[in-house]
Amino acid sequence: MPENRRDSVEQVALSVGYEDASAFRKMFIKHTGLSPGQHRALFGIPAPDNGLAPPL
Repeated sequence: MPENRRDSVEQVALSVGYEDASAFRKMFIKHTGLSPGQHRALFGIPAPDNGLAPPL
């Protein structure tokens, strides 16, 4: 996953040709040994902006 992007896993999957985010996640884990969320946490990549206001 690009280290400077806040795209969702679904957006990344579509951008690399996967129509199914689940299949992309399985491939990502197989090749990196990490889930996309673990990869983000390990490399300090912010979670995607889901458009929701932060909790008060």
